[in-house]
Amino acid sequence: MQRPVWLFGGIAGILSALLEYLFYSGQNFNSQSLYLTKIIILLISVVFGIILVKKLQGGIISIGRTLLSGVLISLVKSAICIAVFAILYAPDGEFYREHVKHAQSQAVEIIAENADLTEEEKPVKIKEANSYIAGQFKPWGYSVSTIIEGIVTAFVISVLMAAFVAKNMMYQQDGGIQKQ
Repeated sequence: MQRPVWLFGGIAGILSALLEYLFYSGQNFNSQSLYLTKIIILLISVVFGIILVKKLQGGIISIGRTLLSGVLISLVKSAICIAVFAILYAPDGEFYREHVKHAQSQAVEIIAENADLTEEEKPVKIKEANSYIAGQFKPWGYSVSTIIEGIVTAFVISVLMAAFVAKNMMYQQDGGIQKQ
């Protein structure tokens, strides 16, 4: 099981990190397509990783092994993305500064246009949004969001894969429950 996890987690991590680098280095992407593409890369990696794990184990994979494989592939992908983020962030985050300012200016525009907020609430919301955005472009904020996003996505994909490829090991071939 270890080889497919490293292989597909590594592929997903390298592709996601490359995509982020292209996005943040000034290429013309939008952030929604970045995140959607990263999810699609993880989806494909988890699906093929679970299929390979099943083949390597003789065509039978348990539900637990399916879930574990998907989550581990996601963790390997997250580790690679976090390492690349840290390298690009060093020493002071200059690589991401322009995108932080752009995201903060978009937040200010959205909050300023929000008719549900009073004039007294808007500066507080702007300050909160700017703080949140700046935190997402720091190693700790990026790490937490990347790991949580990856685990949740991989878990959902793995549950769906378990429904199709996993075998419930609690039941015997004749349909009866195994005695322990």
